[in-house]
Amino acid sequence: MDDSQTRSGAGDRGGRRDEGTPLLEATRFAKTFGETQVLRGVDISVDPGEIRGLIGQNGSGKSTLIKILTGFHAPDPGGQLWLRGQEVSLPVSGPRAAALGLGVMHQDPGLEGTLSVLDNFLLDGSAACLRRIRWRREKRRVAEKLETYGLRIDVRRPVQELTSSQRAVVAMARAFDRLGHTGLGVLVLDEPTAALERGDVETLFAGIRAAQARGCGVLFVSHDLGEVRGLCDTVSVLRDGVLVAEGLMSEFTELDLIRAIVGKDIGDLYPPIPPSRKTPVVLSARNLHGDVLRGLSLEIHEGEIVGVTGLAGMGQDELVDLLYGTRPLRAGGVYLSGDRHDPKPRKSIARGMILLPADRKAQGGDASSTVTDNLTLPIVKRYFRAGRMDRASAARDVRAVLEEFDVRPRDPSRLLGELSGGNQQKALLAKWLSLFGEARVLLLHEATQGVDVGARQEIFGLIRESAARRLGILYVSTEHEDLAHLCDRVIVIRDGRIAAETDNANLDAATITALALAVNR
Repeated sequence: MDDSQTRSGAGDRGGRRDEGTPLLEATRFAKTFGETQVLRGVDISVDPGEIRGLIGQNGSGKSTLIKILTGFHAPDPGGQLWLRGQEVSLPVSGPRAAALGLGVMHQDPGLEGTLSVLDNFLLDGSAACLRRIRWRREKRRVAEKLETYGLRIDVRRPVQELTSSQRAVVAMARAFDRLGHTGLGVLVLDEPTAALERGDVETLFAGIRAAQARGCGVLFVSHDLGEVRGLCDTVSVLRDGVLVAEGLMSEFTELDLIRAIVGKDIGDLYPPIPPSRKTPVVLSARNLHGDVLRGLSLEIHEGEIVGVTGLAGMGQDELVDLLYGTRPLRAGGVYLSGDRHDPKPRKSIARGMILLPADRKAQGGDASSTVTDNLTLPIVKRYFRAGRMDRASAARDVRAVLEEFDVRPRDPSRLLGELSGGNQQKALLAKWLSLFGEARVLLLHEATQGVDVGARQEIFGLIRESAARRLGILYVSTEHEDLAHLCDRVIVIRDGRIAAETDNANLDAATITALALAVNR
């Protein structure tokens, strides 16, 4: 089938239309791997000026759909794709898709940090290296292009000097710039905010809305229902490879979306907070000083979940590293059950203080190693017999833990990186809470980042169960709704010091947000 064939005879939409033709229309997208069908006849479209949300749990088929759109996978027979009213043969090549108005921006914006913004725009772009580049004209063109997305910067600056949100807007503008001659089309944004701070997200959203105002379409893929509801005009929900709900965003409540995502009414997302009780102090920090923290002190009791939050850069991120020992203390002391502790990772683990870092891929586990190797690492000596590792015994224990914590797939030989974000996080929790079995303090840093709503509910349950077993838990997060419903009390940090604290009786998201914003006045 020729790439430029105009759409015709597609159901009740008929042939090519000059008015109201979607920028992107995919019909009957299906994909089968072996005996498993992961995508089942999905239809999706994006109109000019439309921002459509695409949501679903990990494993729902979102990634497969995107990989078909980008030509990484060929769909099963019967799938069809139209871009700007022209039918495109599948699998589609990246350059052909871009020429017809389809681009994709992943979590990693794909920019070269040492090059300037201008060079990144021209790299494999409109100013081909085989012809002379009119630098003054290109500089003006790129600067004007960025201004249409609300970003005014010197395009000669190296990308590495930009903020994360500025880099995201540059990547988005560059992607739109490559969509044919007009720069108008559909951009698929695949979890574009996963690595952004809360304040940076709105900068990116302003750029997305500017693209919308120019008539571009956006397919916005995210786990964050708040972002999807706040940004998108329409929404499509995938579950088990099937399109189970779609329509105007205004037609759905958040509970409607959660019910569609998980396939059932899950009730309360958060487990109930039990009545407070007096228990011994398990972790105390006294007069901590680091690069940002300045004289911070706090206590955590056995069975208590203490939330910590603040605006970006205020010191809450540094706190977990100072307690655990991945950054050096400049002054102050850390105490476990009243005894002085020397914060170093090996010593922290030996004394039962465990850290789940925010950067799960780089620091939480080894994505290129098996689930067995990841989960048995802290206790690997247990499996050595006569100088050799008993891998069968290790795999048997890991399989039992995967079953206990409902980690899917329950295959100890799978690479950790092949699991979804939620299942990776559950596996890493299982490593410490079950196999290691000696945890006394959990330091959780953005524990549900990049995790879908169903896995979040399970993780919250595991955290509450850990507190019920008298573990002390420090829960650092920018998600105020989670803090309000999960924690016994919440501490707000500003400029390296505790600026406010709210207890169980006054915990709600609005109060926490107000405290975080008030300290910046």
